[in-house]
Amino acid sequence: MLLHGLSERKFDLIIMDVGVARYLQSRMNLSGIEQAEDCVFSRALYVAFQKERGDLVEKFNRGLEKVKKDKRYIEMLRRYFDRSP
Repeated sequence: MLLHGLSERKFDLIIMDVGVARYLQSRMNLSGIEQAEDCVFSRALYVAFQKERGDLVEKFNRGLEKVKKDKRYIEMLRRYFDRSP
């Protein structure tokens, strides 16, 4: 796996989603891996649903709004992305 190779110095650099990298690093108990300074790419993320499942779209949107209204949204941004909205 890429993170093992980076941790074992088989690679100097890998490109990976920062949230996924942090999650895997903690799950795999790896240390010595750092995020390169000023080397962050951003992109839009999308969620897809089957056309027949409009009910899921509504549930997802209601849940997202609920999370954004309380402090959980900001806590998740800080925890996984080191930033606030």
